[in-house]
Amino acid sequence: MRKLFILLLSMAFSFGFFTQALAAQEEENYWEVITSIEQYISYLEEESKNDDQAQEILETFLNLSEADQENFIKALQPETYLDIIEKASNSPNEIIKYELDNGEEIEISNIDTIEYEDNSVEMDLIENFGTMSTMSTTYRVTTPWAVSKITIFGAGLTEFKTKLVYQSDGSRALQVYDLEKDRSNYNPAFWVTDVDYTNQYVSGGIAYGGYQWTLNATGSVGFISANYDQYVRANQNGTRQFKVNSNHHNLGFNWRNF
Repeated sequence: MRKLFILLLSMAFSFGFFTQALAAQEEENYWEVITSIEQYISYLEEESKNDDQAQEILETFLNLSEADQENFIKALQPETYLDIIEKASNSPNEIIKYELDNGEEIEISNIDTIEYEDNSVEMDLIENFGTMSTMSTTYRVTTPWAVSKITIFGAGLTEFKTKLVYQSDGSRALQVYDLEKDRSNYNPAFWVTDVDYTNQYVSGGIAYGGYQWTLNATGSVGFISANYDQYVRANQNGTRQFKVNSNHHNLGFNWRNF
């Protein structure tokens, strides 16, 4: 009886998780495995109506040779794409060759040093305290974006970015105010779901914060789900780094400067 109860409980949990994932997929209109050049062009044309980034990807895709377009489509398949994320993450800011199952090679990269208009340290004076002889100043500091962006043939398909907002005395972090986050995805075989913020705290004069997403798809071997947890740590004494943790093989990477 106990075994039957555990089995039913496990089945209920699995069904609940899958239903939640389906709801997230329906909300974003993702989860469509692309199998042809024409299908992907149609998808990008629809996305481009209200999205400049999708328009850039469409232009990049249309400028590829037909052979590269075919290989691009092969790279979008769930198991292959997840492997591409893993391989690219091990060689940040490098264009590397990735061999597909058909023996053809494509160019992939994981870019984490992207220049944005607002990608600079922001520092605002927030208060003075103490007597004239002991007056101190603290600042509200916002880091640049910590970025992880997967590209194929130069087209940025999946991007996660976070920035940390914290209080500083000009050197040490004193408290965390907020963590800002954003993401984009142009591989409709996957849908990316916002999950929640991680703990935000200060330790050893360094501010910490992060955010968790999940990547979901249905591949040839069944349902695929991987969490993507991006963490940032910073102070004004030389520390500004981020890392990614995941429950899926080598999808994550250790602390990197940004």
